[in-house]
Amino acid sequence: MTYGRLILATGARERLLPFAGWTLPGVTGAGALQALIKGGMPVRGERVVIAGSGPLLIAALSTARAAGAPVLAVVEQAPAARFGASLLREPAKLRQAIGMTRGFAGVSYWTSSIVEAAHGAGHVQQVTIRRGERRVTLDCERVACGFGLVPNVALAQALGCAIDEAGAIAVDGAQRTSVDGVFAAGECTGVCGAELAAVEGEIAEWGASGVSGTLQAQRARWRRFAARVDPPSRSNRPPARRPPTARCYAAAKTSRLAKCARSAPGATRSCTPAAGWARARERFAAPRRTCTSTGRPPRRVRRSAQRKSAR
Repeated sequence: MTYGRLILATGARERLLPFAGWTLPGVTGAGALQALIKGGMPVRGERVVIAGSGPLLIAALSTARAAGAPVLAVVEQAPAARFGASLLREPAKLRQAIGMTRGFAGVSYWTSSIVEAAHGAGHVQQVTIRRGERRVTLDCERVACGFGLVPNVALAQALGCAIDEAGAIAVDGAQRTSVDGVFAAGECTGVCGAELAAVEGEIAEWGASGVSGTLQAQRARWRRFAARVDPPSRSNRPPARRPPTARCYAAAKTSRLAKCARSAPGATRSCTPAAGWARARERFAAPRRTCTSTGRPPRRVRRSAQRKSAR
């Protein structure tokens, strides 16, 4: 198969974090539960616990309640203030969230909480939730636990496209990737919602056809909103290199490590533990100074005696 221009719209996949019993039948991701219900899986009358982090939990709650499943609790790992404050600048998103949360009646919404374990014989029957120092066990038939979405970049990597620090396909303002003739749009370039995905798709279409568009402002607006709702995790970023320190550590005679300053600003002195031990051995093995007149080591004068003589 050949192509002149290619637009990648591979979307995102759910981020799952393991916990005890997470492989039991009946334990799925929050987005997976939505997909299964929309695919026709009956859940009417089955008690559901939705857990994890991010706006996907509210969407899963709305889908499960609409399908007739009693949701016992929504367990949010993050504090409540972060997500609520992020919606204040977008009235449309705030109205959408309020519409989804109308089904919260009778549902416990616990923040700063996580799923610790799922229990059951052949199928999930209970789930243990840790809320600070407390642990709560709920009887349920389904557990939907997801920690947001991550860009699906497998196809882009196979084509040789560059991936940015956040794990998404790196694109420019026209949705061009690092490979000539390949564009990318949607959540594979960053999980930011349906509004941004639609805008990026139109920009990529114009870019692939050689026509310039005027949707850059909308694109920037929805990217800012996504950064407020779900800040990018720093755990995926490579650790920043620290500048070389101006101190080193050498071994003292009592086998402790004592701090010592460099002898000169431009000195090339190794600060590894092995080098410190070598310098310590050389210092303690060196011959002691002796008095030129008596041939004996100079007697140490206590500081108290020095202070008395100074008086």
